[in-house]
Amino acid sequence: MNASSTDLNATADCPWQQLPAGAELKRALEAELAEHLQCAFGYHLLSLGRYASTLDLAACPVRHHWALERDRGHLLAQPEALPLQTDSIDVALLPLTLEFSPDPHALLREVQRVLIGDGHLLIAGFNPWSLWGARRLLSGRPLPAKHAPWQARFLSAGRVSDWLQLLGFEINATCHHHYLPPLRSEAWQRRWRFMDRIGQRAWTNAGAMYVIAAQKRVLPLTPIRLAKRRLMALPVAGVVTPSPHREPALRVVRK
Repeated sequence: MNASSTDLNATADCPWQQLPAGAELKRALEAELAEHLQCAFGYHLLSLGRYASTLDLAACPVRHHWALERDRGHLLAQPEALPLQTDSIDVALLPLTLEFSPDPHALLREVQRVLIGDGHLLIAGFNPWSLWGARRLLSGRPLPAKHAPWQARFLSAGRVSDWLQLLGFEINATCHHHYLPPLRSEAWQRRWRFMDRIGQRAWTNAGAMYVIAAQKRVLPLTPIRLAKRRLMALPVAGVVTPSPHREPALRVVRK
């Protein structure tokens, strides 16, 4: 089970090919991940989802890469119920994973559980506030799985960041890329290439895909020694405190 995730490339059909401009999206995501993974360290990297197993992570310094899918991969399990110990994973990748999860918030809670303190989490998702999001809205009714990615549930980067912060993550960076419409023809992609230049200047948050880099933060549980409370009464100005060793004076009542 020490095989790298790149070993699956030769035998598994690449799901990126089913997406408009899928090869370009894959290359852009791999470049973005390589930049963020330079500061990652540890022994175990876990990638979740059908789009994770074919990513090239050879530049990642983490030793062991584990790919988990519902029906294939190094581990076969439900991502919302990971068969892993708590605090056992150093880096987690969720490329286009939350969009296809029946309970994305439960998936994030499970990832938070298995990550070590200060562990890295990288999430890539489709931006609903983009030309791709508009194309999905035009689809209208729910579509079968073969109509990727329009059958998925697009989650905004702001919403995912709010969930992460509630789970104790610190957001280190958020970036967007690919401002072209969802075109499958390479010729039409070249004609619309100017949209990338305009988007990077004027619509920075309207890219088709976003990447969120976050870290799990854990509050220290170091016990604090409390100062011993003084039980002796303190003198107050203008008030005479009776000594506990002196007998109280007798009051004489005259008849």
